[in-house]
Amino acid sequence: MPPIFILSSPRSYSSLFGTMLGEHPDLFGFPEMRLFAAETVGQLQRRSRLYRIFTLDGIHRTISLLEFGGQSAEQVQAAIEWLNNRRDWTTARLWAHLSERVAPQTLLAKEPILTAHPNFLHRTERICPNARYIHLIRDPRDVRLSIQEAFKGVKQRFGIPLHWFVKDEAVWTYCNKRIVDFLHTIPKDRKVTVRGEDLMTQPEALFKDLTARLHLPFHADILDQMLHPENGPFAHVGPPNAPLGNDTKFLHNPVFRQGSTRSKTPTDGFSPSSLALATELGYQINT
Repeated sequence: MPPIFILSSPRSYSSLFGTMLGEHPDLFGFPEMRLFAAETVGQLQRRSRLYRIFTLDGIHRTISLLEFGGQSAEQVQAAIEWLNNRRDWTTARLWAHLSERVAPQTLLAKEPILTAHPNFLHRTERICPNARYIHLIRDPRDVRLSIQEAFKGVKQRFGIPLHWFVKDEAVWTYCNKRIVDFLHTIPKDRKVTVRGEDLMTQPEALFKDLTARLHLPFHADILDQMLHPENGPFAHVGPPNAPLGNDTKFLHNPVFRQGSTRSKTPTDGFSPSSLALATELGYQINT
């Protein structure tokens, strides 16, 4: 089966949703690997040294599990050395290798970083021309508030003004507009939109519909597995040399709690273009 990519803005339940869907027995859910953010493994490693957002913890943990059978500090170190010895590999070659390692399961990757630059999305489509895409959306008011909360620690630690990191709804608008533009080039049978609010309030109905559209089996036992993301191989903090691979808050408490959506906040500061995009995505927001 062609791979599945989850596209979203940050703070849109992507770690939770990706891990839950990845618990389907026919899928293998990867952590965030940032794989298609570069053409070669060496380029990816250089970016990881320059930008913390390009952490390779997800790749190291994946290789550690698939090549060395676990995720201990020693196994992760072996994975790091394994990857260092393949700096000249293209990321397409590494993807093909990982695909073979998880076969016959279908690959599932959630990569918010893909929205950072159009080249990342086009590289994904070039390497995986039959890929299917899930556009995971969340109310922009809640995303804005979640982003602001996430950066409070940065502000307090370094004394840096919050607006240096996020200006109102800009992150949500930028990422989702890029996804929408990209998906306009993708045939209808290879894309689907999922609301994060539906995940939190009616997961059974959501997964029943989604699995049907992805041509995956679905029954009570499968649903039970998907409702327990804490059982996922990358759902907890990793060893000291690769602790991440998913959202930090999720890694410390990966249990699904149905109905825990946030109450909506005012729309002050939202631009007309953001409000128009929200309406296009099905969020009826009144100023």
